[in-house]
Amino acid sequence: VPMVAQVVVFLAVPHIETTAGATFLLVLSTLAASTLFSGSVLNANMEIDPDNAAVILSIFNSSAQIAGFLGPILMATFTSTEDKREGWTKFFYAMAGFACLGIASIFISVWVKPSEWKNRSKTGEKFRGNTSCKE
Repeated sequence: VPMVAQVVVFLAVPHIETTAGATFLLVLSTLAASTLFSGSVLNANMEIDPDNAAVILSIFNSSAQIAGFLGPILMATFTSTEDKREGWTKFFYAMAGFACLGIASIFISVWVKPSEWKNRSKTGEKFRGNTSCKE
């Protein structure tokens, strides 16, 4: 839901006529994004593969950093034209597209089937989790 809220905000910002309205929507988008990092991302890594959760988290974080340098480059490219409003509109549409790409990649990469350890509780076998940690 937070990522969908960001897409809606990115699509709505170009149609807002006042700076205060656009600022409000961007703050709302930031709040929606902050709810995403309240533990659910870290738990998803543990659910995908408990033994390699740190590696998966580092891959996710590394790929997420692309926005840190790609966003400003795109913004400079789109807003370097004479019509700044049209450039910003294209920029927000591009950001909505990237957010949709992120949503699609989550659905594609996290679509997993139940693993063999799900049924261990029925057989009495104990799930050990991360084997590198001492009990």
